Amino acid sequence: MSKDRTAALLRVLLLRAETAERNCVAATGPYGQPEPLCAVYHRRCLPALTRSIRDKRLRMRDFVKEIGAIWVPVDKLALANVNTPAEWAEFEAKVS
Repeated sequence: MSKDRTAALLRVLLLRAETAERNCVAATGPYGQPEPLCAVYHRRCLPALTRSIRDKRLRMRDFVKEIGAIWVPVDKLALANVNTPAEWAEFEAKVS
């Protein structure tokens, strides 16, 4: 993904978070799955996060659902899962 596309995605999440009355604005992947590591969290989430950790409920996908996140669909290449050099080469060929 180009730096411009990455920056655009982050700008969208931040802009949505500025006007949202919810605790979280999170990206969704190409098949609608939540991507809680690509999200903006309000500090109001801290007590709920603390409880989740204390109770050993550690799945972030469950947490973002629990706090009522706003979901933002993103370009399927924005959240590509790349784990090997071969996958990286394939990814680069797609975005070039």
